[in-house]
Amino acid sequence: MKKYFCALTLSSLLLTSGYGADEDGKGLSFGLGLDYGFDWARSSYQGLPLFQGLPDVVTNTFDNKIGLLASLQYVSDIGIVFDTQIRLAYLIPSLGIHGAGNLSDSLGNNINSAGFSTELALLGGYRLGFGSVGLAIKTGIAYAYSMGHYSINNVSDFYLLNNQHFLSWKIGLEADFNKVMLGFLVGVPFFYAQQVSTHANIADVNFKSTAPTNMMYDAFSDWGLVSFNVYVGYRF
Repeated sequence: MKKYFCALTLSSLLLTSGYGADEDGKGLSFGLGLDYGFDWARSSYQGLPLFQGLPDVVTNTFDNKIGLLASLQYVSDIGIVFDTQIRLAYLIPSLGIHGAGNLSDSLGNNINSAGFSTELALLGGYRLGFGSVGLAIKTGIAYAYSMGHYSINNVSDFYLLNNQHFLSWKIGLEADFNKVMLGFLVGVPFFYAQQVSTHANIADVNFKSTAPTNMMYDAFSDWGLVSFNVYVGYRF
């Protein structure tokens, strides 16, 4: 009988500790929602082996992300906020390559692209509460990884993989009303790495007849610009 009473007590505490579940919005909560975001980065590195003797390659990526957000948040009695956010998203990548024969420009609209992205954010902050209405400022660090896949129509032996790593400082606001949350975060990467792998049968795309087939080349760059997220959801 005692163990059933303890289990019931624990369940009651979890159910009544939701963010906005009680009048002042304190306690532990789990949130689910929809998230839209983007990562914007530019970088440069030495020319690809396919284009020996040409200027350095410059890439400009603007990747849109549409996905799901999960959040585990605790609000203390004095309004201190601790929030762990996880994002999983479908990536709509955009990779411009310039300086090495303008590869992406020469391909025109014949590029198929898709990808995925994931992010973990550890945030802290402070919430001002007005009954069931609250406004919290949040800041912290986030790590994001994304992979974009690019292929050319009717050319099965050529594709690019673009892997990106962001470690960012993020800051933003979240408003809540009766368990509904609406927020945004702006991020500034202080560490960024990009890896572009080219997989090709050169004979099919006529880039350079003396180059090896099925080549893979990795190039790393070292700076990014900004990231952004806006989300809406519900806290249980």
